[in-house]
Amino acid sequence: MLLILLLACNGPTIDSAEPELECARDCLDSPYHRCGAYRQQAESMSCQALAVGVGISDWTAYSLTLDGEAVPSARVGGTLTADCDGSAILEVWSVDEDEPGCSMVEAIPQSCAALAAGLAWDSDVTGWLVEAVTADGDIAVTDAYTTHNRLYATCPKGATTARVVGVLPDLGDIGAEDYWK
Repeated sequence: MLLILLLACNGPTIDSAEPELECARDCLDSPYHRCGAYRQQAESMSCQALAVGVGISDWTAYSLTLDGEAVPSARVGGTLTADCDGSAILEVWSVDEDEPGCSMVEAIPQSCAALAAGLAWDSDVTGWLVEAVTADGDIAVTDAYTTHNRLYATCPKGATTARVVGVLPDLGDIGAEDYWK
């Protein structure tokens, strides 16, 4: 009987826990980066709700459009507001730090002069946002664009700094060969 118990205790075990997620690389250890599960969603928002304000984190890239055109917006203290008529499409890209995942969001302050000259930009970034830092809040720079792995933006008059938010679905894509093509 003792032999049977000993064999039972030393036999193969069944692990009921979720397998450990292994990413191609570790998250960057920086106050400007967060890692976790990738989130992307789009929803129609009434302009009345946008006038009152909707919650948007500093760690979220977003796009607000109405009939395909960018809607000027401002984010103050985590609340996004915009003035429009009808309804607009709010698309957001973020990372859920509470869920396992190999995605990264980066939120880095930049000078407006550097943005005007063009920042090196990874084409694997799926969602991105440039917000000019002003006394009235963070204003989305709606004419920011990417081309030839560079990000360009012109800040509104009076702004000298901006915050660039980019979401990368897979940390393994950082520094991939096509980055500098």
